[in-house]
Amino acid sequence: MEAEGEGREEVEGEVRRMILEAFKVRGLEVEDLRVASVEHEVRECGCVVAACVFF
Repeated sequence: MEAEGEGREEVEGEVRRMILEAFKVRGLEVEDLRVASVEHEVRECGCVVAACVFF
């Protein structure tokens, strides 16, 4: 999955919708959903990490 947009709120909303849809398709229930993000200006290169913990 990929997400991009203008501003933190827009991207966080898109990420939440994608996560909820992915769980729904798999018949799983979301017990706790936490999204943390930062905005930054890429000067030479940038990096993004996304993680989903199941237990």
